[in-house]
Amino acid sequence: MGARRTKTAPLRTSFPVVRYFVRTVFFFCNSAPSMKTGSTLLPAALLLILASLALAHDHGDEHGDMNMDMHTDKAHSHPLPSHNTSISTNAGADASNAYYFALAPHRGWLYLHILTMLLSWVIIMPVATTLSLASSRHHVPAQISFLTTNVAGIVFAAVHAGLTEDLYPAASHRKLGWALLVILGVQAAVGMLARVVRNSGHEHGGGGGFRAVPAYEDEAYSRLYSDRRSADSGHGGSVDQESSGYGDEDHGLEWVGEKSARGRWWVDLATLENALSASVPGIFNERVVKICNLVYSVIARFLIPLGFTQICLGIVTGAGIFMGSSVLNGLAHFIKGGVFFLYGILTLSRWLGAFSELGWSWNLKPTTSRAFTCETVESGGIFLYGCANVFLEHLASWGGAWSHGDLQHVSIAFMFLGGGLLGLLLESTWIWLVLGGQDHSDHPAHNAGFTPNPLPALVIFLLGTLMSQHHQHSHFSSTIHTQWGALLAAAAVCRSLTYLLFFRVPPRSTQPTRPPTEVLTAFCLIAGGVVFMCSNRDTVNYLERIGVDAMFSLTLTVGVTALCMCWVTVVVAVGAWAGGRKAEVERV
Repeated sequence: MGARRTKTAPLRTSFPVVRYFVRTVFFFCNSAPSMKTGSTLLPAALLLILASLALAHDHGDEHGDMNMDMHTDKAHSHPLPSHNTSISTNAGADASNAYYFALAPHRGWLYLHILTMLLSWVIIMPVATTLSLASSRHHVPAQISFLTTNVAGIVFAAVHAGLTEDLYPAASHRKLGWALLVILGVQAAVGMLARVVRNSGHEHGGGGGFRAVPAYEDEAYSRLYSDRRSADSGHGGSVDQESSGYGDEDHGLEWVGEKSARGRWWVDLATLENALSASVPGIFNERVVKICNLVYSVIARFLIPLGFTQICLGIVTGAGIFMGSSVLNGLAHFIKGGVFFLYGILTLSRWLGAFSELGWSWNLKPTTSRAFTCETVESGGIFLYGCANVFLEHLASWGGAWSHGDLQHVSIAFMFLGGGLLGLLLESTWIWLVLGGQDHSDHPAHNAGFTPNPLPALVIFLLGTLMSQHHQHSHFSSTIHTQWGALLAAAAVCRSLTYLLFFRVPPRSTQPTRPPTEVLTAFCLIAGGVVFMCSNRDTVNYLERIGVDAMFSLTLTVGVTALCMCWVTVVVAVGAWAGGRKAEVERV
């Protein structure tokens, strides 16, 4: 009976959480009726439904546990096998050997945490980021949806943590989660501050009402809106939504310092402006706006790799891997494989035209661009990787004898160091001028955002070839290493074919050029990175125990890679659509 009371007590504490979400939904419904789009209300409603499902799931788990108690004796509770033996769902497991994915009680809250965080960081955040970089007004509701689902995921994680024991002490997943919450708070704060300063009466000489555009937009929107406001003032018009000429579809949200014709306000920024004027009057200047916009933009660009890192740490924490002496092996495979995964995402984005303003989309540089070539960035990254790994490859056996594997890895690090440095030298216009005796304008990088520099591709090809023949502790592990080695080598071959295509027919336009070989390059890099991450010792041992072959992991990886590339294509297309609408507005 005591055990049953212990299980039902946490269940009762879940009801305030449900009531909290109910009140949240009604708050948004009552306080924001002028918000025409449902992007903020929909996540709240979904979260309410999900919370109810989690409660029902936990209730079902408890009934299952009670039935087990009725059919077993006092010695029924067998220790849960360690994560080095097998997966179990025994509710009475020994917590010292358990991990979160294997615990049946209160698993619904863990599932909700995973679903909401995937929705937040995989679906909504990339869209909000690309809308931000495209200076779209639709970024505001997307960002609100992202923040809402992220906070909900944190709430679900807190509820689950309160109902279960800490099975992964000092987990980096929790620490980075709180750090990301602070970063998102800073981003929201600087965005709001820039908007208040830019639209304040101190700069425009106006009063309280204004129509908000995101703080990261360039000044074309501000000039366009100022012209329209002047025209409206000359004809006796107002500056609210009905008379702006954009149409309701174009802005959706209205931030006003006074009550609008719709009778409600979303955020009273006039009060914030008055408070800042009284306490920090010197804040109303253009420099503050530029600093806030810079901070906002930098955070937006780093959210994708940070989100990817947090998802990886969540997998590690939930599966209970990389503990003790396995941590260095796991970190090495996850970091290096993750770099190739993100490199593949970057390559696909280049092919889709995401970096055409830098000349990185296999196109000519715009005349105003002074960006480095993409090969310069790749060579620099390879060089830094080599410099770091010269000192890190022996970290697991620091102070001990150098093994055969340590010497192999350090040799590869020297290959990265030398190959990356040579690639940087080949990108130097001074080297080009000295060797050729010609004007540096003949350098390919002077006109295009890329150069036929084969060193990055050569280094990756050699890495894949060497690691595919790297001796491992089992045949299964050797096969998986051969798979990701072959994928990386294939990516390098496809990149070399791209250079051959452009050597014969150079780009002639600033518009993106899309060689089909780069799609294959991106696919091989993404799939190779994922297989690289899965080749760590703990994952390989688990796959061997459950009796699957190496083709299972490769087949699963290929499917995940295809879906990932589909989603990246959709996200970049959304950004291009938003940029096109912005250009249409500017032409009006």
